[in-house]
Amino acid sequence: MDGCETIIVMADAARMILLEPYGADPDQVVVVPHGIPDRPFTSTTSMKVKLGLETCDVILTFALLSLGKGIETMIAAMPDIIARNPGALYLVLGTSHPHCIAQNG
Repeated sequence: MDGCETIIVMADAARMILLEPYGADPDQVVVVPHGIPDRPFTSTTSMKVKLGLETCDVILTFALLSLGKGIETMIAAMPDIIARNPGALYLVLGTSHPHCIAQNG
């Protein structure tokens, strides 16, 4: 692909699309998988203590924040969740998606 030193895709299938139909140079197309590495489950106790959340059952949403993430649904569901589990805490961690900032300020 002229004009590009490297093309980064997030899946092997995307790489193959660039290689086969479009004839991209295989040395230029690099796969960087989307998401986070799969790690074994470990105890959350030490981090909850560090954050002052040791008495809470934490429900976490983390990402670039935008409409369609279901945050409003979770907020609406929290009274029912807390009625069943008074120690529940819904934590939203992230920043506004750049497209949302561009559209809404």
